[in-house]
Amino acid sequence: VLIFTPPANRAPQPDARPIAVAQIIGSEGTRLTARIDPASDRLIIRAQALPDTRLQPELWLIPADGVPRSLGLIGPSGTTRV
Repeated sequence: VLIFTPPANRAPQPDARPIAVAQIIGSEGTRLTARIDPASDRLIIRAQALPDTRLQPELWLIPADGVPRSLGLIGPSGTTRV
């Protein structure tokens, strides 16, 4: 009889897909962090300390054809998934 068991302290396998992260830091602690989640194929944007204004930031994509496309509004705080 052969019994095979994995080691108890086995580390989780890293995701082989590339992860991209970008961060914009402004004055007075303003910060936007964006990362691509390969597991869900979504862009996750976290906003912190955005200026208090009636305007709301918008995310744009400029593909190879050069025509800008809106991906939607970014929440002034918290997490936005696109």
